Amino acid sequence: LQIADAALAQGESEAALTAYRALRARSEAWLVASPDSDDALKALALHRGRIADVLEDRGELEAALAEHQASLALAERRAQLAPSPDADKSMLIALGHVGELLAEVRRDGPAALVAYRRGLAIGERNLARDPRDPRWLTDVAISHDEIGKLLLDDGDPAAALVEFHAARAAI
Repeated sequence: LQIADAALAQGESEAALTAYRALRARSEAWLVASPDSDDALKALALHRGRIADVLEDRGELEAALAEHQASLALAERRAQLAPSPDADKSMLIALGHVGELLAEVRRDGPAALVAYRRGLAIGERNLARDPRDPRWLTDVAISHDEIGKLLLDDGDPAAALVEFHAARAAI
């Protein structure tokens, strides 16, 4: 992972992509060998997310969306097999990426809104368990903000304002 990250930090996106894809292949093999392994699911979701980030930076947005959606599916599986705040956080992050790309690439505001609202529900559920956790407070605020932006773009400034106020109240 460090080799891929270092290549990316040096602006070598092709080398980083190659390294992340090799890691993805290893994680896929690990998951085949241990289909219920939380660690294997987490590793594969991470590698797919990193691949998506590189693809997004390179402007390969449909491919990035597909990788983020695959990462989301893995995070959802983790949350089903072994519910935890860590699995929820992975799911919330993936939903944010999926929502962003659905809105920007596919111009599918309704689908993006569903993704952001699912993320918001995850954040609020975890915030209810630990109301002082700044990570969940931030996630809830970001989710409200993203929902507000979509609603504003969709021509619903009143609903957007409610979301913007909720975002501000969260932090």
